[in-house]
Amino acid sequence: DLPPGGTLRWISTRGTVELDAAGRPSIMRGLSIDITERKRAQESIGLLAAIVESSTEAIIGEDLHGIVSSWNAGAQTIFGFTADEMIGQPVARLIPPGLQSEERELFKRVLDGERVEHYETTRARKDGTLVAVSVSLSPIRGASGRIIAASQIIHDISERDRKSTRLNSSHT
Repeated sequence: DLPPGGTLRWISTRGTVELDAAGRPSIMRGLSIDITERKRAQESIGLLAAIVESSTEAIIGEDLHGIVSSWNAGAQTIFGFTADEMIGQPVARLIPPGLQSEERELFKRVLDGERVEHYETTRARKDGTLVAVSVSLSPIRGASGRIIAASQIIHDISERDRKSTRLNSSHT
């Protein structure tokens, strides 16, 4: 039990025991380091990873060359590619013919530090079918403030577009 007002701290301890000439312990030397902040950061990262993985949105990380570095379950559901099939591959695999220049321009904006939000476009699934999507792209900055990667959050809007088309065709 913690004393009233007490706090729980994580401690990492290392030690050695020196033996005397008879082989009996004579001196113990040790070091204890408070690792509470590191443990809290690890818990926070784990929680964030669980949130990303449980999202129905495609959440894709990519390096500065457009190579996929992370791929969540939502991305697999929307596009049909597994993480093993996409990590290490260019995100351009998702870009239909004729839209490559659009993707390059969006990515350039992100590399310039801009966030692109809710850009509606089309992407290709593994089976080649097209899907209407809303894409948000963001730069990811390292500790120094430099852009080190990019993230894409992609929402499948094809059902919304189908409903809109049905609604508009019923009014004509």
